[in-house]
Formats: sequence, C-alpha cells, structure tokens
Amino acid sequence: MKKSALTVAAAVAMTSGLAITGGSAQAAPVYNQDNTRVDLHGRLRMGLVNTDGDSSYENLSSRFGFRLNHEVDQGMSVFANTEFRFNSDEVNRDPMQIRNTFLGVDFKGIGRVYGGNFDSIYYKQITSLTDNMENNSVFRALNTGGQRGRGDTIAFDSADFNGVRFGMSAKLQPEDEGAGQEEAWSMMAYLGYSVGELNLAVGYDQANEDFTDGAEDALIGVRADYNFLPNFNVGAYAEQQGDLNHYAAGAKYRYGMGDLYATLSHLDNDGETDNIYTLGVNYKFSRPMYVFAEYASGSTDKTGFGFADEEKPVITLGARYNF
Repeated sequence: MKKSALTVAAAVAMTSGLAITGGSAQAAPVYNQDNTRVDLHGRLRMGLVNTDGDSSYENLSSRFGFRLNHEVDQGMSVFANTEFRFNSDEVNRDPMQIRNTFLGVDFKGIGRVYGGNFDSIYYKQITSLTDNMENNSVFRALNTGGQRGRGDTIAFDSADFNGVRFGMSAKLQPEDEGAGQEEAWSMMAYLGYSVGELNLAVGYDQANEDFTDGAEDALIGVRADYNFLPNFNVGAYAEQQGDLNHYAAGAKYRYGMGDLYATLSHLDNDGETDNIYTLGVNYKFSRPMYVFAEYASGSTDKTGFGFADEEKPVITLGARYNF
C-alpha cells in the first residue's frame, strides 16, 4: 500500500535525517567507513527579483553543511547536522550564519531524540505544506519554522506505528536581565495519521507569552493532504491563535521535467482580511540543477500579524543547484 508524501518523508527522516535537517535531497559522501558516514550537502540559489516594479539580483538562502551518522548497533544510531548560510550574490566579508545544527540518537522502531537548532516540529508537520516557493519571502504562516523552534530546543519524533506518528519539543529561553528576558519554556506537540494516499495532522504550539517571540494565545493547526496521482499532491491547513485565523492551501504537480506549484494564504485578523497567491514552475536540466519562474501577489509580511498597505506583486526568475 502506498503512503502519503508526508509519511514517506517521515520514513526518510528516520534513516537519513533529511526531513529534520531541512537539507537538500542531494548529498556528496565525503567519508563512509567503520559504520560512520559524513555527507556534504547544500544548495546555491540565486535569482532576479522584481517587487512592485523594482528589480534586484538576490541570494535566495544559499547554504551548505555536513550531515553525520554512526550506526552503533542494529537498534540504535547517533547523528548530527550542521549548516551555514552565506551571501552568495556579491563580493563580501559577511560572516556566515549558523543554521540547522543539532545532534541526537535514533532508536529504530521507537523514534529519535535530538537537540539544538532546527525548524520547529509544528512547522514540519503543519505549515511546511505551503513553503514551496524558491523565493520564500512570500511564505506566510503563524509559525514559519523559526518561531520557538530554532536554538536551545530538544525534541522527540516517533517512528511510524501503522500510520500513526507523534512528537513533542521544548525550547528554553534563558534569563537575560539586560534584555528584560525571563527564563521560560515553550512546548510544542503533534499527532499525525496516514492511510493510503491521505495524510492528517494536528499541531500545538504553546507560544509562551514570556518568550521574546511569544503571544498571548496558544497556536493550534490542522492539516490534510492527499496524493490524487503519484505526481499530484493537494493539501490545506487551518491555524488559529487568538483573533488570528489563517487558512492556506497548496498543490504540486510533477510534469516530468519539473514541477508546477501554487499556494493560497488567507489571513483573518479580527475581521480584517488579506490574501497571498503564488504560482511557480521549474525546469530541471539534471537531478541537481534547475531554473524556476515564480509569481506572488499580496502582502510580504511573513509573520502573518500584519497587512500590506497595497498589493505588491513579486516576480522571481532564478536558478538552483543542489549538492
């Protein structure tokens, strides 16, 4: 029986860590000996971006990193990941930014425990559905991955138990009197179920108000997606946090030489509404290399808490190379 796209991703995560690292599916092994493997992975992604008539050539989150895995025995392995983001579109001396960096233990048939800096488990299970634009400045969700997820976090993701999966995480905010920051914890959890081509998930984000990026209300989201064909996936999710209600949908079609994809985001903030529409297509010259063209219309406020004064179309033409 076939499994949904998310179930397959979860299975891959249990063996290679791809879904957790957020890295490219491409990877170059640099060491593989004595049950230890080290892979170099990353991407170069740049493009010409036109925002409401103004053009610029931009680096679109290029990065590289190392993925490590050591098989302790048949029932357990240890793993680690580190990533660095850099500015690739011009000559510069800017320091590299530390991205997803963590380590953990995988207990086969049970799940994995890991700690460090990574995308939130809420994002991976709920809002990642519509994060498919190469120019992700137009991606909007009430949790886009960074909120209460990256840094000082420990998490657990279960194995797949006949279609059922679950997980939880806790992020520590240390006390910082100079910044007026109190010590606090913020919790997340999810429960998912997949059967055939259907995937369902519900996620919870405490969104502790004592956090610098906290809120007065917890965040709850539900998601459903379905593979109508082996190459066509459609899904939607809904989020609610206090007066904020966010509804989003996405579709992706693999046409042979690339992908055609689209998303819709509708935000209702206590009666005030705003929409973002996106449409993109890519063409793959080879497995690692492709070009893309994208269009987005609407607000570019990624947090979802504000609105654009006027509609600002964004057109992006670019190329990406995975390694």
